[in-house]
Amino acid sequence: MFDGEMESAAQRSGKQIDELLACIAPDHESRDLTPKSVQKFHIMAVRAGVGRHDGLLWPAFSLVRQASALRVASSRFDGAAFEGVLEAGSISIIAPGACIESDWLSRPQAHYIHFADDDVEEALARSGSGRTPQLRSELSVDDSVLRGMFSNLVLEAEQGWRNGEMFGEWLAMAILERAVQANVRESQPSSDGTGKLTARQLARVLGMIEARIDQDVSLTELANAAGLSRYHFARCFRGSLGVSPVQHVINRRLERASKLLTASRLPVIEVALACGYDNTSNFARAFKQRYGVTPTQYARQ
Repeated sequence: MFDGEMESAAQRSGKQIDELLACIAPDHESRDLTPKSVQKFHIMAVRAGVGRHDGLLWPAFSLVRQASALRVASSRFDGAAFEGVLEAGSISIIAPGACIESDWLSRPQAHYIHFADDDVEEALARSGSGRTPQLRSELSVDDSVLRGMFSNLVLEAEQGWRNGEMFGEWLAMAILERAVQANVRESQPSSDGTGKLTARQLARVLGMIEARIDQDVSLTELANAAGLSRYHFARCFRGSLGVSPVQHVINRRLERASKLLTASRLPVIEVALACGYDNTSNFARAFKQRYGVTPTQYARQ
């Protein structure tokens, strides 16, 4: 399931968790849904049989989203007792080193996402919660925004990242930051400003986007080109151009597509490929959302 010579820290954490679940959960099944080029997070779909597990120590900061309602006979989640039903769509936060004991009355079906330690540390540093913010496990997080973002990430993963791996990477980063902000104790507003990219940084990043407009370019690659962390880069990019890196890439792809449709006789599928879309349905959906007509209709105008 986990192939490749260069496993990321997030992938290793995912492999550890998968092995733990396989040991303690009857009829355990899992699917790796992580985008191929992404190393900062790992996402998988998990199904298991009805059963009980005791004293499970969790290795990484993770979020778990229930794909269906889960009936729990008894549970101790990092010391907190629970019995009852976890509704479909509910989200749990699991801190590294958490001790979990559970007895399931129905078959668990969930999506797990694990994050790289350095990203978690940076999100903590940016939370404005003091010098030593403490992460804690929560069985059910009452945050509708976090639920919505995680639901969108699951949809993207299950549909093969139709909006591109960069969008998935950006969304996972936003989920991590939201989860940390909701989780740390005595949170205070951050004093960190948005900032802007320097002219040289902006030129380098925009040049990379234009040169690879027909390919997937990751948020990590753009941040590295600017010499910044992904969090700082995303804020500074928005501060410079007023939109997120993801939205800028989408805008540039569709602008290029509109020019190709009117200035050439290329078939729609070739225009889609030249603008970074690997199939016409995703391209047509994005194009119509932007211009109000399909690519074919636009070309005939």
